[in-house]
Order: sequence, then C-alpha cells, then structure tokens
Amino acid sequence: MARLALSFSFFIAVVFLFQESFAQVQIEAGDPPNSIEIPEFYGSTLSAIEEEINHIKKGEVKIVASSPGGLPVYAVCYGEKDNF
Repeated sequence: MARLALSFSFFIAVVFLFQESFAQVQIEAGDPPNSIEIPEFYGSTLSAIEEEINHIKKGEVKIVASSPGGLPVYAVCYGEKDNF
C-alpha cells in the first residue's frame, strides 16, 4: 500500500512539474486580451497582501479559509454583524 501511495505521489509531482502555469486565465476566442497594465495599488503578490493585512488598524482580520494551495484567505470585518 505504501508503495502505491509513493508511486501516486511521484506521478502527481511529475504532472505538476510539466504543467504550464499562468497568473491569468487563458482567454478564449472573442474575449478581450488580458491586461498587462496592472495598477500599482492592486496588490497581486503574496508579500503585498501580507503587508496590507499587517497594517490594518480599525478592522478585525480573520482567516476564513485556506486556498487549494494552502494559503490563507482573509476577511476584514468592520463593526458588528447586522441581524437581518
């Protein structure tokens, strides 16, 4: 059983090793082109996101989930929840 798990793990590693990765979703025919001009204020790196999260003073930062890659998904809450 352990040998099967090791073989499967090796197979998955090889698949991901040779799979292309893209930061943006590939466009389909008829779609507008992906923007290459990302504004400075749009934090798109992990370090930029962590820096912003660490500078929040008024809100309450919560980790509400984990991404499929194991990274935290943050929510910033301000005030009390309304009772609808």
